[in-house]
Amino acid sequence: LDVEKYEKNNAALSEELSTLQSNHSELEKNILSLKEKSISLQSRKTALQSQVEFYSSIIANHDGRPEGVKNILSNHDAYPDVIGALSDLIDVDESYQAAVEVALGEYNDYLVVKSRKNAEKLIADSSHRLSIFALDSIPKVISTQEGYPATSLLSLVKCKKELKGLLTILIGDVCVLEDEKKNPDIKSLDTWKWVSKSGRYYCRGFIHKSIGSDSESIIGRKQKLELLKME
Repeated sequence: LDVEKYEKNNAALSEELSTLQSNHSELEKNILSLKEKSISLQSRKTALQSQVEFYSSIIANHDGRPEGVKNILSNHDAYPDVIGALSDLIDVDESYQAAVEVALGEYNDYLVVKSRKNAEKLIADSSHRLSIFALDSIPKVISTQEGYPATSLLSLVKCKKELKGLLTILIGDVCVLEDEKKNPDIKSLDTWKWVSKSGRYYCRGFIHKSIGSDSESIIGRKQKLELLKME
């Protein structure tokens, strides 16, 4: 009887040991998986930190801007009347940033101030070449464009109300060419300008511009930085 009892106990212990070994093996797999996830998350964190530092540096140093604009934007306390560079004052969905940038062209780097007096003072005080929009001098615009033949580029740009009139003048006649592979049928007297999502711009049949593919759009830098900080 004792032998039977010991055999039963041994069988029970063997089964318990097998279960514990199985659990131990499963726990080791979980630990290994968690370690791999931890390494992956740490790597992702490092990559995000690098991107945040990169965009913070670009924004702080105003990389890509003309020297005069960089000097003014980097010394905001000395130029409190400057609202900012135009491209920093608008929000555009990432897929349309190239289109808006190429359509605005040189206007991306124009400084925006509240008044003509502010603009004249900036030019008088600076030895650099400057281009400035004075908001109090923007004419009231009633769009003569009706029945857009395609999506209006202006409708894809978010901005403060004070900038709406300015943007209407600058890109209110630009339509988005949705088909990247098809050139628009533009006549020389066509009143519409066209731009593709990838940044190809057409005007009146003889003006062609492209944003290229070597550099990232200057529009959306602050948006990109905020999104990275949220991750």
